[in-house]
Amino acid sequence: MRVFSSQQNPSREKLQNFVYEASMSLRVNSLVLDAGAGEGMYQHLFANMQYYSIDLCKVSKAYGRISAISDLSRIPFQSNRFDAVICTQVLEHVNDPAAVLNELNRVLKPNGTMWLSAPFFYEQHEIPYDFYRYTQFGLTHLLERTGFKVKRLEWLEGYQGALAYQLSSAAHYYLKIKKNYLFVLLFKFLARYFNAVESKTDRVEQLPPNYYGKNSIVVAEKTTIS
Repeated sequence: MRVFSSQQNPSREKLQNFVYEASMSLRVNSLVLDAGAGEGMYQHLFANMQYYSIDLCKVSKAYGRISAISDLSRIPFQSNRFDAVICTQVLEHVNDPAAVLNELNRVLKPNGTMWLSAPFFYEQHEIPYDFYRYTQFGLTHLLERTGFKVKRLEWLEGYQGALAYQLSSAAHYYLKIKKNYLFVLLFKFLARYFNAVESKTDRVEQLPPNYYGKNSIVVAEKTTIS
């Protein structure tokens, strides 16, 4: 179900809808942990639940309400506490993703669910806290070895979304580095076009392995008991 819509950033739009789907899957008063909450952009989606947020708060930016400032590999909450964990665009910023996933598994209740997203194709950001990019096979491997069963794994956006992002990057490159303004205009026009196409695409595009989206989304269930 599409709730948020923006042709400027279809990836952000689809990520918002993914987290909205997570919120709609939970009962009122469920306990939710937003792991790596940052600006707290999803807090409003869990207004009728017990929402907790955690972040290391090392990057210079405006953070939202943070329940605990902590490394995600040492979460200061008891085991088997949360009904769901939200962890979006965070796993690339931790230097030991297996340790973090083990901790997220620990604080989830048995059969609790984690809603996770991670980039495959994206610029380096929040430097120097940017360590990894993830294939879908790598995500499956990490999740299964840390006590999760993958229930759903797909691209957040299709190839046209990834192409729009690359064209936007190319426009920036030719503006800042090459000073070729004809290419800047061309790439900006194409980026807007493919962003618009991606925004109008409701269904997840099924892609062969040699094509790719920009980010992956995963719904995984805790199978181990802490």
